Amino acid sequence: MTSEIELAVGEPKIVPDWVDLGRASLRYVHIPAPSGAVGPPLVLLHEMGGTLESWDRTLPILAQSHQVLAYDWRGAGQSERIQGEVTISDHAGDLLALLDARGLAGRAVIAGCAVGGAIAAAFAAAHRERVAGLVLMSPAMDIPSEVREDRLRNIARFLEGGMREAVDASLAGGYPERFRLDEARFASFRARWLANDPESFAATYRMLLDLQIAPVLAALQCPVLAVGGDHDTVRPPDYVQEVARRIAGARFVRVPGGHHMPHQIPEIVAALIADFAASAAVLEHG
Repeated sequence: MTSEIELAVGEPKIVPDWVDLGRASLRYVHIPAPSGAVGPPLVLLHEMGGTLESWDRTLPILAQSHQVLAYDWRGAGQSERIQGEVTISDHAGDLLALLDARGLAGRAVIAGCAVGGAIAAAFAAAHRERVAGLVLMSPAMDIPSEVREDRLRNIARFLEGGMREAVDASLAGGYPERFRLDEARFASFRARWLANDPESFAATYRMLLDLQIAPVLAALQCPVLAVGGDHDTVRPPDYVQEVARRIAGARFVRVPGGHHMPHQIPEIVAALIADFAASAAVLEHG
């Protein structure tokens, strides 16, 4: 079963499609630039445990002014499951192959949430010629060594008992009560989170545990906006500000959101991305 994303009142709904890239089969949405649009295309990367629907409240706003590509990364949503292990380089390679398959050969602004931010950064470090700028929202760049063993126990727990073993603890920090006033919307978000493949989720978690992000951050040369959520206890603003400090020239801002900010404060997130894309275009073209 596929979901649909409504762009605007009276416009047709966009139904996700799939592409077999050889290295992975990915589910994606690619919305062409509207008439008169200027600026680089936007690529949207969801968080760990998310899907392209994590952007379903933000994407329609951005699509009014930009070409937009969003997808379920490998092991997420309805993209190909992970067998064995996966690396951040695998995800960066998937993104490169998807951009090529969709004919996006120029520079794009890539916005990534949580682990999606790590994938975006890894791609930008490896393929500088394809990136006009990065928006890193609550980026999950590492896991402290002192909690490694606890995280490994968590992985073993949900591998044995399924995603229900992890869902409420995960969303308690990332999707606080203040954003659950629309009960149906949150229930849908939670149910979608429960549909994650435990083996793929575990492989992504292990990737994050072993991630060596310092060389990636040091290699970034494009404009970077790091965004911290005031109500995010998973990757709080102080953590995001420290990530920004490690990237030459990066700018840090705070927003009144949680960890899943594209779903929680879509208008604010869309405005941040659009404004950043406009400034990145000015810098690129002088």
